Amino acid sequence: MKFNTWVVGLGQMASEYAKVLKKLKIDFISIGRSKIKSDFSSHHTQVFDKGLRSFIKINSKPPRYAIVAVNIEQLFTVTYELINFRCKYILLEKPGSLSIKELNKLKNI
Repeated sequence: MKFNTWVVGLGQMASEYAKVLKKLKIDFISIGRSKIKSDFSSHHTQVFDKGLRSFIKINSKPPRYAIVAVNIEQLFTVTYELINFRCKYILLEKPGSLSIKELNKLKNI
């Protein structure tokens, strides 16, 4: 099944986005690097827990939308990978990066 919306992250913030997407009846897949915590599992319908890079390898087409809700240290890396995969509409959780240099790099690409 092809998903037009990807939620990257399996933590609390990602679960909040998942709740909203479910309420709006938007099909999405949640992508993370580890097993989902039981507290948040009911919000994520479809889960891929082998990481974004692995998920990109098995998908030839980028999503139309992506929500990046990973830990602060991974915000830049995940967003950079999505941009390089040609995802055009990305909601990036704040602060976006730990450095202004990385934020400028994302802006420029």
